[in-house]
Amino acid sequence: MVLPYLSKGVLKARLWALTLVASLLLAGAAAPLSGLAAQSEDPVTLSLWMFEGEEQLLPALEAGFEAAHPNIDLEITMIPEDQYVVKLDTAMAAGSPPDLGIMYDRRWVKAGKILPLDDMVAAQELDLSGFNPAILQGACTIDGQLYCLGSYTGAVVLLYNKAMFDAAGLEYPSATEPMTIDTYAELAAALTAPSDDITQQVWGASSSAPYWWMKATTMFSDDARQTLGLVNDDATKHTYEVLGSMIAQGHSPSASIMQSLGTESEEELFRQGKLGMAIGDFSQIAALEAAGIDYGVATLPVEVVGDAPSLPVWTDAMAIFADSANPDAAKELIAFLATDGQRLRVEVTGEPPLDANVATELKWMEQGNAAARQQFLDVIATSQPGMFVPGFWDVTSPLGEGFDLIAAGEVTASDMLDDAAPRMQDSLDQAWRTWEEIAP
Repeated sequence: MVLPYLSKGVLKARLWALTLVASLLLAGAAAPLSGLAAQSEDPVTLSLWMFEGEEQLLPALEAGFEAAHPNIDLEITMIPEDQYVVKLDTAMAAGSPPDLGIMYDRRWVKAGKILPLDDMVAAQELDLSGFNPAILQGACTIDGQLYCLGSYTGAVVLLYNKAMFDAAGLEYPSATEPMTIDTYAELAAALTAPSDDITQQVWGASSSAPYWWMKATTMFSDDARQTLGLVNDDATKHTYEVLGSMIAQGHSPSASIMQSLGTESEEELFRQGKLGMAIGDFSQIAALEAAGIDYGVATLPVEVVGDAPSLPVWTDAMAIFADSANPDAAKELIAFLATDGQRLRVEVTGEPPLDANVATELKWMEQGNAAARQQFLDVIATSQPGMFVPGFWDVTSPLGEGFDLIAAGEVTASDMLDDAAPRMQDSLDQAWRTWEEIAP
């Protein structure tokens, strides 16, 4: 078996994972294996290309899958995320992709490079009723067909420090009723504890350009073809102005302050007890709970009163490439990932599974900070399928740099967005033309 990513540390983790899988097999009721079996007993080498971030789970996933499928040798290759799409595009163009990988680019489906999984779900009699519907419909289902499955529920949520809220005499944010951006800024001001010593400073909340976490309809029309007049409407201008002012007023840390503190993310600053609220990735739950912060989870701020709650959600969207040499064995791996893999995910990483039924079975919400975990489940229950925008990151690229100028007081939000909007529309039009030229 070949595992190019193994270091001494990961090797130790893999040996531990093998012990864990053996114990799960013996435990039976604690984490029952699905009993899925490969359709053939002939030896198979199954190739999976992944990128960084899953080094903790992969050894356990490999060991568990191979224990249930002794004729299959799972070969995992790790590729830097910034090279992932290029390497896969190159492999697919040569007709020699791996059997499986993460469905990183939706155009692969449009080009006929990904196999649908509906037949596998039916053949394996997989029950998807408890899977987060926003993820299944928004990330994995295209034109009515299912193309990927995963093992965890990733989401951007609002984390808050309960002790700081208590000390300030503030009510906790709601898990299901979003606050407005103005309320978010008011809470940030109330939670801020200034200090001449930056290492002792406590900021009220994180602040950044909201295009990556705020509902896409604040920037795009329902058909995702129009951004001019939407990304620069009054409500969005106000949102950017408020968030930029939070940094200018010292209620949120700037990028330069984060750098001077040697802090890589808002989540890290939150774990250090130096941030009252953070808009961040909940999949880092293990590190969050290890930090000992008594935290709560709420839904994200919205532009105006009455806006529906919205948050980005995702999973480890594993898919099968159309030129796979072993499609049947590849389907077995995805079926394993979506069943026993979810149980391994909880046992090994502590992350929330994609299937709410597995969360209940393993009592995930009763572990660690039980109240916050239940709030997380309440928050993601409000999630809706995301909007597909071709070339999203290229289209929205002017907003990040523009927000930094707002925070530095060099430009108003109104001027920045009015300048960015027509360039974004041109980029969006081109992205759609490129998308429509893709043919199987």
